[in-house]
Amino acid sequence: MRSPVFHHEIESKLLRADRGRLMFNGWCLAEDEAETPSVRLTIGENIHFTPARRFGRSDVLQTYHAPETADPCGFAIEAQLAPGAHAAKLEAAVAGGPWRTLKRFIVLATPDVIQFGIEQPAPGKILDESIRVMGWCAHRNYPLKEIWLHYGTQRIRCSSGLPREDVPQFLPESPDSARAGFISIKNLPVGRGPLRIKAVTATGETLIADTGTFVDITHDEDHPQGFVHGDRRPDLGPARRPVADGERPRDAQPLRILFALYGDFTSNSAIHVVNLADQLSARGHVCTIAVPGNVETADYFPAARFIAGDFTKSLAQTPSSSFDIIHAWTTRENVRLFCRQMQALHPSAKLLVHLEDNELHILESSLGRSIAELTALPDAQLDPLIPLTLSHPRRSREFLAQADGITVILDALGAHAPAGKPIHTIWPAAEATCYFPRPRPVAFRHALGWADDRIVLFYHGNVHASNRAEVRELYGAVLDLNQQGRACTLIRLGRDSCDFLGEMEPLVVPYVMNLGLIEHHQHIPALMSLADYFVQPGEADSFNDYRFPSKLPEFFALGRPVILPRTNLGLLVRHGTDGYVLDRADRASIVRAVLELELDPILRERLSEGALTFARNHFDWARSADQLHGFYQGLLTVT
Repeated sequence: MRSPVFHHEIESKLLRADRGRLMFNGWCLAEDEAETPSVRLTIGENIHFTPARRFGRSDVLQTYHAPETADPCGFAIEAQLAPGAHAAKLEAAVAGGPWRTLKRFIVLATPDVIQFGIEQPAPGKILDESIRVMGWCAHRNYPLKEIWLHYGTQRIRCSSGLPREDVPQFLPESPDSARAGFISIKNLPVGRGPLRIKAVTATGETLIADTGTFVDITHDEDHPQGFVHGDRRPDLGPARRPVADGERPRDAQPLRILFALYGDFTSNSAIHVVNLADQLSARGHVCTIAVPGNVETADYFPAARFIAGDFTKSLAQTPSSSFDIIHAWTTRENVRLFCRQMQALHPSAKLLVHLEDNELHILESSLGRSIAELTALPDAQLDPLIPLTLSHPRRSREFLAQADGITVILDALGAHAPAGKPIHTIWPAAEATCYFPRPRPVAFRHALGWADDRIVLFYHGNVHASNRAEVRELYGAVLDLNQQGRACTLIRLGRDSCDFLGEMEPLVVPYVMNLGLIEHHQHIPALMSLADYFVQPGEADSFNDYRFPSKLPEFFALGRPVILPRTNLGLLVRHGTDGYVLDRADRASIVRAVLELELDPILRERLSEGALTFARNHFDWARSADQLHGFYQGLLTVT
């Protein structure tokens, strides 16, 4: 028996089931058949939908010279689908024949909307007072486990599951109708934007609905002075500025360079590696930065020239050509293990290891055990104690011994390198397009409710076991200044991996603006411009003597007085000329330094100018990259 030849067309322009409702239109006829074929829509393998309507299509009959008995060949299929992406196919059959697949495609079904009512505030277009919002929210088919209110950047959780006697009367099919009530857990804070309800179902699906209300709250209990929104909002200044960047000379023999970084592109060291890789790439070298995971965070550097990858994919790729340089960014275990495997794939590559901290001191602080105690343990007991994010007390030394060269962020770290190894110092810098002298944004400070005489300090950096004590000293200084009657605010950025405030926390928190982690680094300098002084706390010890805080070049580049201890970079900074250098940047000394600067405008101006001069003379990514390239070339000539 001859198989029929089908002619068909799907005329629905969007194969999408909004709120689960699919409207599917088209036509179908069978060549040399007098009757209209049957059609159906099949979802998956076993769910079938036949036409809700059939209708005539004289244009199709004329085109294919089909008899009138083949009409109606038009069809309309309606289907209700569960949320998700569904494999679908259009099938046809002539009388008594098998079903034939005409076309396969995907149908996306969006979820049905949530039902809701807002009862406080009273219905209106603008909500401009800080109050709690209450009402009800339910779905016809799915139970809800969370209710949130969204507007602008605000996300407010609601207490939900509150009893309602009225909702079951008009939404009886909803599993939540009798407990559809909700109320925001607090008064809505300052913010601006369309008010939306976000509901999370018991299966984890997110449903969002616009309430039709616009929030424009400028005052709340934490901001009695009022925020200014819209066109009248004061500006913090540009995130970036154009910088003339002349054409870099292209090196005659481009190198293939692999940087292995211990964290993703939000880590502090990423700024160092990315800028070096970018400068080397501008000279024609092919630079790859491999990270343990979250490779998508490379998007935080949109203009970057390097290649981003993760450890797993880098090891799985068949190399098209060998790397010339494998540069391990510190001796941490995840980097060491990755680099050893990459060396096996690229045996001719030179291995370099970069040091930027006293890694073994960090290990001691993190584990609460001395290096002597740790190294006395046999490998079977020691290895499980060492996380991948820290350096192994034995294997890190072996790793350094196997390296062809060592780079360090500070000369003092050369003492940790094996004797006889070539060593090169790489100073960090600050990106010139973002870090430049910025005026103090007085209007923005006023919008925050700060008087002109308020002292504003700034500190961006993570808090961990090794620096918790010194950051606590900075917080203590802020508390003391306020208790002495000098209004002072600390703007703080970064992650906290340990508790460092203890009983001081409730006392000092009112004086700290904690903005957490700012992942896009180019947004930080505008926030820094709010500050009067930049403070690096600490003192000379086994941690600070072997590090170069990467924030220091950024401090100096903005042209504000910098207060820092007499260790690492503080050994080079001239007190009273380049910065304010303290023997110990502890609580009491920071307070004295700030008060002296407040009383001496001439000193403030001199240190601002001195900071800019120091930055120009010492911090330059292009110069650091050129010197690093020279170090690479020297190692490659050694056979």
